[in-house]
Amino acid sequence: MKRTMPVVLLVLFLTAVYGGDVIMTEIAPVGSMEFPHDWIEVQNITTGNITLNETYFLRLSSSSDTIPLLGSGESIVLAAADIAVIHFANGTTDAAIDENNPSYWDIYVGDAASLSASYQLIALFSDASTWEDAVFFMDSDNTYHNAAAESAVVSAGEWDTSTRPVYYSPGYGLQRITGTDHDNAYDWKNIAFADLNPGEENFQSYSEMPIELYQNYPNPFDKSKGAVTNIRFFLPAAAQVTLRIYTIAGDIIRTLALNEDMTAGFHEIQWLGDNDQGNVVQTGNFFIGLNAGGKKKVRKMTLLSD
Repeated sequence: MKRTMPVVLLVLFLTAVYGGDVIMTEIAPVGSMEFPHDWIEVQNITTGNITLNETYFLRLSSSSDTIPLLGSGESIVLAAADIAVIHFANGTTDAAIDENNPSYWDIYVGDAASLSASYQLIALFSDASTWEDAVFFMDSDNTYHNAAAESAVVSAGEWDTSTRPVYYSPGYGLQRITGTDHDNAYDWKNIAFADLNPGEENFQSYSEMPIELYQNYPNPFDKSKGAVTNIRFFLPAAAQVTLRIYTIAGDIIRTLALNEDMTAGFHEIQWLGDNDQGNVVQTGNFFIGLNAGGKKKVRKMTLLSD
C-alpha cells in the first residue's frame, strides 16, 4: 500500500518515555557509488498488533523539523513481525524497493527530508514524548559531533554513546543484527547495496552469526588524559576466550583474558593502556588478538601516552 504523505510540523518534547515496540531494522542513507535511494525499514517486534497513526513521527539530527509518518486521520496496523518501509526524498523512484515485497507497507514522506551520508541521529517517536527507537550512524571518514543530539538520545535511554555511532562507508547501508535492542552500535552491521532486502526479515539467531571482534573505542585513545579503551566482541556460542594486546612485532604486552569460559553473546573488556607488569606502554600502534575456541580475529589500534 503506497502513500505520499504531507509534511506537518509537530512540537517535540524531550521528556522521554521508553518505547521500543517498533524498531528500525534497516537503513539506507544517500551515499555515492551505486546507492542513490534513501529509506528506513521498521518492524513490530511484539506479539500483538500495533497501530501506526498520525502521532508517529521521525526526527533527524540534521533538521529541527519532525516528519510525520502518516497524515491526519490515517493509520495502518502492523501485526506481529510486520514491516513498513519509510521512503524519503530520494527513495520515491526506487522501483526495486516498490516491487520487492507486496506484503509490507510502504510509507512515503516525499520531499520532507533525505538521509544524509554523514553524521545522523534518527529517532522514532510514537507520540510527542515516547521514544520507540533511535540510532546514530556516521560516514567512517566524518568527524562531525552533535553534542545536543547525543545528550537527548542518551537521556532517553535509547543510545549508549560510549559504543560510538555506527560507522559505514558510502555505498553501504545498515542492517540490525537481531531483534533484541541493545541501544548501541553493536546492534548493527554494514551491508552492501546489493544485499539490502527492504520488507524482508533480517534477524539472525546468535548461532547464525560469525565470531566478531569490533574496533575498539575510542581509537586512538589518549592514556595521558586518563582515557581507557573498550574492546567488544561477539561469540555465537559459548567458548574459551583469550584476548591479548600485541606489539606490531607480535610480542604479547597485555593479556586481558586467558582461556576464560564465556557465554554466547556480546562481551566487552577494557584496556587501561598498561602492560602485564602494570606499567603504561609507550605511544604506538598495537594489535588486539581474539582467540575464541580456536577461531582468531585481529584488530589494529593506536595508543597515545605522551
